[in-house]
Amino acid sequence: MTRISCILVANRGEIVSRVARTAARLGIRTVGVYSSSDADSRYLDDVDLAVALGDDSRSSPYLSIEAIIAACRRTGADAVHPGYGFLAENAAFAQAVIDAGLTWIGPTPAAIEAMGGKIGAKEIAAEAGVPVLDSVTVGDDVAAAIAQIEALPTPLLVKPSAGGGGKGMVRLDSTDGLTRALETARRGAESAFGDGTLFVERYLEGPRHIEVQVLGDLEGDVVHLGTRDCSVQRRHQKIIEEAPAPRTTSPELAEQICQAAVALAKQIGYVGAGTVEFLAFDHGFAFLEMNTRLQVEHAVTEEVVGIDLVEQQIRIAEGEPLPERLFGDVPFDGHAIEARIYAEDPARGYLPSPGRIPHWSAPDVPGVRWEIGVRSGSEVSVRFDSMIAKAVAHGVDRDAAIALLAKALRAVEVTGISTNIPQLLAILDDPEFAESSVGTDFLDRRPELVGVAADEEDVRRAALAASLADLLAAPTSPTVQAFAPVGFRNLRSAPIPTAYSYAGGEVTVELTPQRDGGWLLATDGEPVAVRVARREGDHLALEVDGMRHAFTVTPGDPTLVRSPHGVIALHPVDLAAVDEVDGVAGSIEAPLPGLVVSIEVAEGDAVKADQTLIVLEAMKMEHKLAAGGAGVVKQVLVGVGDTVDYQAPLIVVEES
Repeated sequence: MTRISCILVANRGEIVSRVARTAARLGIRTVGVYSSSDADSRYLDDVDLAVALGDDSRSSPYLSIEAIIAACRRTGADAVHPGYGFLAENAAFAQAVIDAGLTWIGPTPAAIEAMGGKIGAKEIAAEAGVPVLDSVTVGDDVAAAIAQIEALPTPLLVKPSAGGGGKGMVRLDSTDGLTRALETARRGAESAFGDGTLFVERYLEGPRHIEVQVLGDLEGDVVHLGTRDCSVQRRHQKIIEEAPAPRTTSPELAEQICQAAVALAKQIGYVGAGTVEFLAFDHGFAFLEMNTRLQVEHAVTEEVVGIDLVEQQIRIAEGEPLPERLFGDVPFDGHAIEARIYAEDPARGYLPSPGRIPHWSAPDVPGVRWEIGVRSGSEVSVRFDSMIAKAVAHGVDRDAAIALLAKALRAVEVTGISTNIPQLLAILDDPEFAESSVGTDFLDRRPELVGVAADEEDVRRAALAASLADLLAAPTSPTVQAFAPVGFRNLRSAPIPTAYSYAGGEVTVELTPQRDGGWLLATDGEPVAVRVARREGDHLALEVDGMRHAFTVTPGDPTLVRSPHGVIALHPVDLAAVDEVDGVAGSIEAPLPGLVVSIEVAEGDAVKADQTLIVLEAMKMEHKLAAGGAGVVKQVLVGVGDTVDYQAPLIVVEES
């Protein structure tokens, strides 16, 4: 039996911290690796030692097998945990680790190879008796493949054989644009996975995305740890996951799905932790794919089963058999739900939001577990996936877990970037989601669920707290005899206006100081009496018209105001400034740094409003930039393959 003394985690971000936490509990040292843009990343604080892999401006050193093996040699690491993404499902990497005499914490290279291509995986699943959907492989003879594809019922889904995460997928409601769709999907697959092999299958409208956690040991035993539901997705990428899968299947069908997952794992001699994914529909199900690694959403299974999956991965790699208690029916404790926090703006087509995070704070809520990849001062790079944190809530039932998760998300403080937290809250508050009847088409059917509109009364109270915190911090406070915001002169008895902008608009408060130390707040009707009941650091308790409200105010731009109703970001507005807008009509600028992968027009072309002009790739996604109105292309300022900075001019359109 092998005993591991030091694990190198061949990855970045929160999964490194996750593995390191379990390893430390087991008395095992950990080694991290980092690229140049990750030199100050949070996860490096959680490992015992870290090795620099070099520059990542042109390619990702996390994909260098030689560099990872060399880091093991240099640090004395005797085992490798691949995390998820990068080389986690690379059979050649697993074999290289084994050939180097190191312990590979994962499945055999043969199992990774078997499930690595979706086409071959479907064939193996069918051999194991697992239901699969009819599909057509797109090989060198594209014309022959198109003829077979046209015989399939629409809608269709074009998918890369390699990789995952929804990247490179293209939906078709008819076969009219099939050739172009295949070109787009092949380009996305080659860019993301280095393999342009495709297949096309029938697209199911709104199925459930159900997956099963499996564990296999070196003795050939395989068990399942129940189901997870991952149906809430955007662009085929998961946003919310929960365990066990809630009311999405009958108990009988759920058991059939779990047994199908075990059968497939046994078919390939699976060792370690893995996930088999299915589509559930109309009282049936079909195999989707198998992920031969730990999943991002593994934590929800851990919470309801009461088992550390990373610990099981390590013990299995050391040669230990599966615990006896995992055989037979696994009891579930309550319900767990996880939300992925992305640096993106759902209201702007999920546009990634890279940049520096001046301030980050996640609340300590009993029953909520955080997996965090950033901290105050972190830089969100365009080179990697935009997920920055996960929140996992565990409650006695689904309703309790949802309420806990919403409470935690409302109290997150983050500045400098946009996140999808408003969308997550909108989903958690939605009655349809509460009934757990949603499928993978949920967000497509409900495009309004991009965020929760801030309650105007909550915003006004937050602005009042921010204004008073600012006034009380003035050198002449509390009488504020000499205080005056920029651009204003105020008599002691004159109202003091303060303005803020926020996600939903602007808000202004006017406060008049009183001789007794209180304030009068101007309203549409009679002024309202305000009294500072308590002030201690950033904590502020205000009595407004006889009702007491508690706030925490973090000054800055934005000023963050936390209350029981959530966190509201307020940007101070200089009331004396004059807005000046300077722009070039018709110009297309880069909304974020990225790589030019396609230019759809040439100089002199006439274009229509909303016509795609150029395609950028950033944060592992393609972003189509369209014309704002009709016109003629005057200049194309970049070429395919160019790397462009934020707000770099790309194309100039002369309006017609």
